[in-house]
Amino acid sequence: MAIEDLDDANHKIAIEYRDRIRTGDTPFRSLYTSNYVIDEALTLLRIHCGHRVAVSFRKVLEASRLVKILWITETLEKAAWKIFEKHADKEFSLTDCTSFALMEAEAIRNVFTFDQHFSQYGFESVP
Repeated sequence: MAIEDLDDANHKIAIEYRDRIRTGDTPFRSLYTSNYVIDEALTLLRIHCGHRVAVSFRKVLEASRLVKILWITETLEKAAWKIFEKHADKEFSLTDCTSFALMEAEAIRNVFTFDQHFSQYGFESVP
């Protein structure tokens, strides 16, 4: 959202960090996302920025050499549901929990997000 939504409070920071990844100025060479995160992003982009922006965002993701799309399998969704059930004290969305399960399965420790839930769960957020 922060990259695409010009009105997002974190837009400038997100663009700068994405550009640093592109130019090799971070330890990260690829970005990973999931079909659940894309679903959530497209819905929010359509609401906040319009249909054209949401469609363009999806097309850019699909063509990107920087972003790799990972798919939430039935096994990962079940693992996510266990996380969701276990953490009644947190406001994790099910999409957050699918990301947590996927990141654990893929041994991913860092996440490019401004969502505090990831650090609450134990991941390192950047920027």
